[in-house]
Amino acid sequence: MNEHQQITERLAAIEAELRDGGGDVDALSAEVDALTERRGRLEAEAEARRGLRDRIATGAEPTVPVARFSGVQVSEPAPDPAGAEYRRAFFKDLASRSGLDIRGGTEMTDAERRAFTFLTSNTGALVPLQTQNAIKELVLSTRTLLDDVTVDHFTSQYEVPRHKATTAGDAAVKSEGEANADSQDSFDTVPIHGKDILKHAVISANMGIQSIDAFEGWLVNHIIARILHAENALLYAQLEAATYGIASGNKIEAEELTDDVVRRALSLIRGDGLTAMYASQATVYNEVAGVQDGIGRPLYLDNTMTESPLVAGRAYTAAVKVDDAVPDGVIWVGKPAEIGANEFEAPNILQDIDVTNRKRIFGGFAKFDALPMRSDCFVKIVIGPALG
Repeated sequence: MNEHQQITERLAAIEAELRDGGGDVDALSAEVDALTERRGRLEAEAEARRGLRDRIATGAEPTVPVARFSGVQVSEPAPDPAGAEYRRAFFKDLASRSGLDIRGGTEMTDAERRAFTFLTSNTGALVPLQTQNAIKELVLSTRTLLDDVTVDHFTSQYEVPRHKATTAGDAAVKSEGEANADSQDSFDTVPIHGKDILKHAVISANMGIQSIDAFEGWLVNHIIARILHAENALLYAQLEAATYGIASGNKIEAEELTDDVVRRALSLIRGDGLTAMYASQATVYNEVAGVQDGIGRPLYLDNTMTESPLVAGRAYTAAVKVDDAVPDGVIWVGKPAEIGANEFEAPNILQDIDVTNRKRIFGGFAKFDALPMRSDCFVKIVIGPALG
């Protein structure tokens, strides 16, 4: 029996006692007042719980109680991790712990401190969503292959089984009752174990920052951008990994880029998804854009769309994309959907002070890995001076 039921039963007993003419009226009156007040509180609490469950079920914004001087508990929206208060508080805290001076100071307002305390009470200080969005925009605008690859977010190392060949027992047409040959397949496993990517930058003890925006921009552009650049470059390096990279037959060397070379490369590619060609801007416009077929028609067609400035054009079925991680004279052609990538730990920012010279050290760290799921999903073309 819960407390509300106990109160109801006691009130019924008091009513019966009064009906029979018994009991101390003054004492019973005081008890009834106390019981009805307690019952009202229990009913109000139950109603509040029902309302909270309804908000959760309908996806409404969570609330946190805030005490007022009247003693009445009211509700305010919980701090938003995408809000301006948390963003300012995050960078003020980071600057304050580093002894870095920001114009306007690093003292948090009440709203900023509340947002920071609420959102970091159970976890570390997460990079604000607005900053994360700025990082994503940076990826989309300058890290071409990384943008095209599907990146998983597992926290532990793993391996992916890779089918290499079927030497016997493949699907075949048979007469009724005729058995198929025993299947003989060869497999290996592609290890995605993670590689640490680090970048740091140093600010002198006397250097100040004009604003939170300037501090955020400096961190994103000088640390996070270089980490993402390293992740993008790692994708190309892993395509040439000794054991799990592309097949030796998928590497083409030529004195110049011709229609024959491009068609040969496209003929070697296997796998699912769209085909894309990645090269530096110099290679795209000095080499790819000038290729013609056997009767003088241009192989390359300029991109007339504006939604992706890094898609320079098309060559046959492949989108031609500019990627500054690819050296001049090198062209990668393939299917990015066949690259398995995982971000074990998203780019994060750490800070420290070198006590010997009072310099502020900001370090970025990420754990990332990738490997091709097929040895024939990409072709590397090396032309002209890049042949070395």
